[in-house]
Amino acid sequence: MDFQPLSYPCVQLKPLVSVPLISLMPEGLWTMENAMLINYSLTPDFPSSPWDWIGLYKVGLRHINDYVSYVWVRDNQVSFNDGLNQVYINISDIPETEDQFLLCYYSNSLRSVVGISNPFKIQPQAFLEEDPLGEVQPQI
Repeated sequence: MDFQPLSYPCVQLKPLVSVPLISLMPEGLWTMENAMLINYSLTPDFPSSPWDWIGLYKVGLRHINDYVSYVWVRDNQVSFNDGLNQVYINISDIPETEDQFLLCYYSNSLRSVVGISNPFKIQPQAFLEEDPLGEVQPQI
């Protein structure tokens, strides 16, 4: 028998963009309180929409609807300037957990997630304890 090498076509997929359209960061130390701040920045040509939203997810999410909480970016906007924006999100109803979380920015006009934060933890309320001077201190 005469064997000849087989060749298979190779398809390479390239990302739609090389730079993230949105950069997300939780602001400060997150604890199980009423509302926490999210900082995000947009690229100058990003087509923002009033229907865009930011979801809070446990690491390991499998579907865009697996969010723990979410916020419409225009409804809860605290401040914005030079492409840097801040919104608040209510996390008081989230049960205390040791899990890590992610923030994902969903663009309604692009119908896609266009920004994902680094993983972070939400500390339980007992993590913060008031000292005799009335200042809140992290518990170690």
